[in-house]
Amino acid sequence: RDRFDGWDSEWEEGYAALDLPGGVVLRGGQFFAPFGQENGYHLHDRPFVEPPISMIRLLGEEGLVVQGAELAWALPGTDEKWIVRFGYGQSREHTHGATREGRREAYEEAVEHAGEDHEEGEVEEEEHEEHGHGFAGDGGVYDAEEAYLGDGFFFGRLEHKPGIAGIDRAGLSFAAGKNGFGRTTWTAGADVHGEDELGGRPIWWQGEVFY
Repeated sequence: RDRFDGWDSEWEEGYAALDLPGGVVLRGGQFFAPFGQENGYHLHDRPFVEPPISMIRLLGEEGLVVQGAELAWALPGTDEKWIVRFGYGQSREHTHGATREGRREAYEEAVEHAGEDHEEGEVEEEEHEEHGHGFAGDGGVYDAEEAYLGDGFFFGRLEHKPGIAGIDRAGLSFAAGKNGFGRTTWTAGADVHGEDELGGRPIWWQGEVFY
């Protein structure tokens, strides 16, 4: 149940993969875009309840889920320690929680409870439009989510398993395409993940940098 008193559900992943000659794997369907470490975690696999704030701001609260296709190529002679991924698709549209209609209703309810009359609401609406948030011209609400990658974007990743003590994988990621405002959003990142033991206990660590 969401904060607008509704119920909803959706698939996280559902795809088919095909092994091609030359160490190439073709994947198509709905899947987590190969961007960094955190974006590939399912909700129940995340080490913490909330993802890093940097990931939310750039990829969305539930990460970047793509509906499209991807080619993965293990570079020859590397024993699959170097893998190049490249694909194209569109982001999954979420239907639960923060819908435009729900946000508008919540805003109007808050205005009514604050005792503002209709004229004051119209003035505030115009002020919000001037500052790039609030009511949109099509009767919706301006939202930072519109800046996320949307209809049609490319993504790529270079993965490496260095085989060094304490470091099991690292990578470089990139994604670019159209956003909800009809403009171009692009982002890049570098990440590293490691596992080891300390005092007989397993430990892990990871770091990601986004731009």
